[in-house]
Amino acid sequence: MSNTIRAAPRPRRLPQLDPALGADGPRNVGLDLLQSFLGGLFVAFVSNFAAVYARRLDASAVLLSVLLAAPYTGALISPVVIARLPASLGPRGIALQIAAGRLLMLFVPLTTSPAVFVALLSLMYLLVALPSPFIVDVMGRLYPPEVRGRYIGYSRIALTAGLILGAPVGGYIMDTAGPGLLFPLGALIGSLGALAYACLRPGRGSTTPKAPRIRDTFRLIGEDRAYATGVAAIVVWGLGALIAGPFYPILLVNRFGASYQQVGFLTLIQSVCWFASYLYLARRIDRMDARRVLLASMLLAAMLPVSYLIAPSIGGLVIGYAANGLAAGGNDLGLLQLIVRSAPPGQVPRYTALVNTMAGARGILAPFVGSLLGGEGGIGPSGVLRAGTVLCLIGAGIMLRPDQAWGAKCSPGTSTRARG
Repeated sequence: MSNTIRAAPRPRRLPQLDPALGADGPRNVGLDLLQSFLGGLFVAFVSNFAAVYARRLDASAVLLSVLLAAPYTGALISPVVIARLPASLGPRGIALQIAAGRLLMLFVPLTTSPAVFVALLSLMYLLVALPSPFIVDVMGRLYPPEVRGRYIGYSRIALTAGLILGAPVGGYIMDTAGPGLLFPLGALIGSLGALAYACLRPGRGSTTPKAPRIRDTFRLIGEDRAYATGVAAIVVWGLGALIAGPFYPILLVNRFGASYQQVGFLTLIQSVCWFASYLYLARRIDRMDARRVLLASMLLAAMLPVSYLIAPSIGGLVIGYAANGLAAGGNDLGLLQLIVRSAPPGQVPRYTALVNTMAGARGILAPFVGSLLGGEGGIGPSGVLRAGTVLCLIGAGIMLRPDQAWGAKCSPGTSTRARG
């Protein structure tokens, strides 16, 4: 009989955050997850139902085009924003603008005019989008390069969790209580998310000695041809993805007769797949080629207009929405990786402003081009859906362009810190 006394088994420790995050790591990660989750609920309650509700108010295709273009107005003027705001806008300044925009949804119950409703949403999108170049900069200072993609992925998982929860709940509230409850509730939840964002403590980063001039943003096209190639691919692909946008709510209401709960179900499917894409990419994106991630996402996104072309009933749209959800995570994380891997120290807002401006111009132009082409005397909604599919594929083709410098930009291991 052995006299050896076995030590009691030690309890397993909970997983620790990466030490590279620093002393404020646990606080920052927790707040980032919270603000992302609440932001997802805001999008689920407000943005998911805005176009369909506008159509219920008898909004025309032109008004729907304005609504679809609205999220890109702030992005369009990004060079002006970074030239006029402080060179390194912090979380508090960003959160103030986001909260001001989201709180506008408190006024939705006061109007039944489609034009006023669209104007209110447009102003909200403008305020929320204005600080976007600085949001990417805050992400870069919040998470070190070696784990940045992972923790941004976790943040996006929290966002899609809010979208998944909010989609069916929002559809139920809309069908039972109406927009008078749903939109103000979204405003309050979204403002709480902005408050959480304001409490983040990012590290100090390299900043430019003064704010860049407006023309400095566009000089990037000649200075960094590899990055400009990626921006061109994103612009062409996005034009195809957005050109049929005005007809989606029209087809949902007029052709498929969709209820708010059915719209909520479709957005739920999209959000679940979005969630799955972030789950897959969060642990891998730091080791992946951003170009391949973006290429796969572009091809998946092309399936949404195709589904509207061939679906015999609303159930047939599920595949398109699922593919679009899978594409969303890759487009988001792939683009973020491209920006932070391409930009020299202190230049992230400038690089973000270029892609925002081009994407903003595309986003504003695409819905109006689509509504014009799809109207009377044009190629019709089916023709617009086909054109959108073709443009998505052309954008993917540009992403495939063989270019050593472009491939280096997208490759893992390239970061602002590594090159700084």
